[in-house]
Amino acid sequence: MHGKRAPLDPWCKIPFLDFAAVGDHKVIWELNRHQHLVTLAKAQLLSGNKNDKCVRELIAQWRNWINANPYPLGINWGSSLEVAFRSLSWIWVDQLLSGTAEHEDLHAELLPALAFHGRYIERYLSTYFSPNTHLLGEAVALLFLGTLYPQIQSAARWRESAWKIVLHEAQRQVRPDGVYFEQSLYYHVYALDFFLYARLLQARNGFEIPQPTTPCSNECSTSSPPSRRQARPRLRRR
Repeated sequence: MHGKRAPLDPWCKIPFLDFAAVGDHKVIWELNRHQHLVTLAKAQLLSGNKNDKCVRELIAQWRNWINANPYPLGINWGSSLEVAFRSLSWIWVDQLLSGTAEHEDLHAELLPALAFHGRYIERYLSTYFSPNTHLLGEAVALLFLGTLYPQIQSAARWRESAWKIVLHEAQRQVRPDGVYFEQSLYYHVYALDFFLYARLLQARNGFEIPQPTTPCSNECSTSSPPSRRQARPRLRRR
């Protein structure tokens, strides 16, 4: 887009904030969140699984990404939040394609990749740098991984530690009036999505929701535009 390509160096040595070196890193990261793969998975389902063009393209792109981004090389390992977003996209793909002919092989490849992403997120949580929506998003991804993939060795620890972070951040990042503490409508909705998905995931998988989080979630929700109060994930553990 800007005629620049980030070097395939260890991620910790890539100056991703230097436009002259890598161009606009946010454009790169947006694509590498793989949210478009979720769209392809939805398209496959909407076709009634009668046309495998979408799922073949999805799998081809996913495998290409895996080959082109070996850890620890590349800018796509430079942000724990981006690793978290990518994990959530892969989880949606895995869930949406469940039951299709192609799912078994893809799931076998996704599982170790998701486990690696989880280990990365746990190790590099944004505890000190951007410990706001970054930390919240990373904790939510870790919560999803720990809840939906109990076969991963660290799953129980991820679920417990991530849920503690979400509960703590719900109290720290939301003001008593229900408005997100950065006082930006965009970040308010951004954080609300994270909180609601975490809460719905826990509730749908039989985990108790502590009462202190209820007023916070309700107030935060009623402070947001009505159009943002509709998504309800149907994710359950395998």
